Amino acid sequence: MEESGLISVEIYLDIYEVVRFQHRPQYRDVELFSVIGGFIGVWLGVSL
Repeated sequence: MEESGLISVEIYLDIYEVVRFQHRPQYRDVELFSVIGGFIGVWLGVSL
């Protein structure tokens, strides 16, 4: 995995065809925890 968070997989087949899959995460680790913390805060605020 590269520093930018991009995951790249290349598959070479016998028929000289390259299949490439790329995935870039929508959230980074810190952003994901921030979103989860925000949802928990809203849920606690509503339930109290």
